[in-house]
Amino acid sequence: MEEFQPNDPALSIPDAPPRELLFMLLQGPPESMCIQWPDHISRKTYEEMATALLRSEPRLQGQRLHQYSICIYVKAIFHIYQVSRTVRSPLLKSQLSQSRSTYIAATIRSIENLSILKQPDLSTIQALLSSALLMQHLGRLNQCWVLTSYAARQIASLNYHKIRRVPARSDSELEVYSAVYWCYYLDRTLSSLLSRPPSLPDLDVSPTDLIVLDPCSPYDTLLRVLLDLAQVQGKLHAVSSDTRNTPDSQALETCQLLESRMQSILREMPSNRASLPKMVQHDWVAVDFCYYAIMVEIDRTRLKNSFSPVIHRECLVHARQSLGAFHFIQQHAEEMPGFEEPYPSFLTWTLFFYPLSAFFVVICNIIGTLDHDDFKLLQQITQSLSQFKQDPHLGKRLNLLQSLEDLCEPLFQEGASGPENISSNLRASSPNQVMEPVTMDGIPPSASFDSNFGLNDEPIPNSELDASADWLMWQLFNSQIPAGWLSSSMDPFEI
Repeated sequence: MEEFQPNDPALSIPDAPPRELLFMLLQGPPESMCIQWPDHISRKTYEEMATALLRSEPRLQGQRLHQYSICIYVKAIFHIYQVSRTVRSPLLKSQLSQSRSTYIAATIRSIENLSILKQPDLSTIQALLSSALLMQHLGRLNQCWVLTSYAARQIASLNYHKIRRVPARSDSELEVYSAVYWCYYLDRTLSSLLSRPPSLPDLDVSPTDLIVLDPCSPYDTLLRVLLDLAQVQGKLHAVSSDTRNTPDSQALETCQLLESRMQSILREMPSNRASLPKMVQHDWVAVDFCYYAIMVEIDRTRLKNSFSPVIHRECLVHARQSLGAFHFIQQHAEEMPGFEEPYPSFLTWTLFFYPLSAFFVVICNIIGTLDHDDFKLLQQITQSLSQFKQDPHLGKRLNLLQSLEDLCEPLFQEGASGPENISSNLRASSPNQVMEPVTMDGIPPSASFDSNFGLNDEPIPNSELDASADWLMWQLFNSQIPAGWLSSSMDPFEI
């Protein structure tokens, strides 16, 4: 995006984080509630960075200055994202957005000066992870993956991944553990999304055991859930990408174990969220979207190895739950962190960061059963996204979803011939790219979804579909966006 270019003449980029910014990011007393998204930079480390900048210490130049600047600016950007949720004045929101653009440009300038050839150290790892988190929140997942892989390799070269004991016994160990579990989260999630090998070696301990509880943060449980989900994604990705002809029985056993783990994670997610701060309640709905998107992936993997009408039905339930949570967030976008331009910020950790499988499953059900409620839900989601279609990163996803919606629309027109003749439309409308086989105030708790979710007892597959249409439907059901397809018409590393 042009406004984020470091050489944009409209932006006045400071040489280093200004004093006021350093003061603003200081946390209050430990007992105060802090609605600040957690990251890998502890309170103590941030204070040390800020102190070094304020003193203009001689050692703080060159690489160290860029490292500290990246960490502080990214923390400031996320702080502004959270502050924007409470601001209703258009002028104030515009000024916040302008400050965000300045901080992003300053961060990118420092990222471009960051050297990965120097001897690895913790400060470099922290700067790489902050850079990766920024790229995630800009929707630049290729850059996010590259920066995460650099951080992972530095972690491995220093043997930081070989953690033998928990909890940490010193501040330095705490810093290392925090960097490791954030790297794990990004690495496993991105590897699964982009179908690429993980960069960080497996850990000897669970990454969730590395988290140190913060009494003033309401996000501890949420962060643990995201890390648990990343572990599930990593194991599922290993099954899906296995080229050793693993027996179906072994893949099914792994999927069943992962499903049991997902049920345990669900029990950790708060079912009654009314006691949580309002902003955190909405953040949990975003986690619902992620959780059920992963459940769909587990179900689809099971179905590829052994078809079962029961699992097929559960897959549709989970797909509807995922899309239902996403639509709820769309309806309450003003309650989510970030801004609306060039697209709602929440897309970067929901729609952009997790597979589109739930959409494919629901679309198959629309075609197979003419379910009007599913079609209406799909329409509402795509219509809400269409106002941001000018952004190329969202545009390709939206074009794909709208093409599939157009495929379904004739089925609901008067005199439509029904799903039995859908095969010709599938051939005509399928993408050219090859794809391998509410509690308080209406906020839905993850545990409140009806297990049937509107499903009847009859099996989902429609026996009237001819063999060709049935095969095409199965291909669509199991579709996966190939790595690089979303950025095939643009420079994937363009900021």
